[in-house]
Amino acid sequence: MKEKEGKGRASKEAKKGKKKEWSPLIDIFTFEVEQKAKREKKEKKKKKKK
Repeated sequence: MKEKEGKGRASKEAKKGKKKEWSPLIDIFTFEVEQKAKREKKEKKKKKKK
């Protein structure tokens, strides 16, 4: 664990997430949002080509 502590804020956030039971749900939600954003970007690129 000591190796990861050197990375600062990101590692602290990760530790907080591990302590909270609902963090997996948050991860799934953010993943869904990111996937949706990626899809929307692809759709915009397709429209520009036409």
